[in-house]
Amino acid sequence: MQTTNNLKPIEYRIDSRSIITFVSKNWSEFARENGANNLTDENTIGKRLKEFIAGNETYELYINIIDKVKNTGKEVVFPFRCDSPDCRRFMHMTVAPYTINEIQFKSVMVKKELREVQSLLSLETDRSDEFLTICSWYKKIKITDKLWQEIEEGIKALKLMEEINLPKLTHGICPECLQKVTRQMKYFRKYSN
Repeated sequence: MQTTNNLKPIEYRIDSRSIITFVSKNWSEFARENGANNLTDENTIGKRLKEFIAGNETYELYINIIDKVKNTGKEVVFPFRCDSPDCRRFMHMTVAPYTINEIQFKSVMVKKELREVQSLLSLETDRSDEFLTICSWYKKIKITDKLWQEIEEGIKALKLMEEINLPKLTHGICPECLQKVTRQMKYFRKYSN
């Protein structure tokens, strides 16, 4: 099921040391609605951005994007997903200069699809000691080195519902998303000079 975008843009800013200096008024509400009380404004402002980006590959991509924005003074826009257990949110993020010392991140929801609740994404789910890699960009799960699937299909392929506890999630980036982001960065380099 698809729903329309009724979410106001969510914004945050970092300073030259990558410390979060600002979050929009709807930031905390969005965090609470998604069971992420650890991400409310009082728990994010004054902390390093790295504390909130899961996975080294994802963090390296963010650093590359931030460096491009700092070095060119131009914005970078990229798609991503911000899923919760009961929905897929297709988003666009714009990373742009805000002041001479600040970079602003602005996320806008393009589309929202409701789905059957996926316990794998719930913060309340009991976890095993096993780890499962999920793509930070589009939330597919890693089946093999070359095969990543949407959560619903991946749960079936890995027979996760037969397990007593679901695995812990660790973050990476699937080859398809890495290729898309790399292509966008090359395009940005080519046309930003």
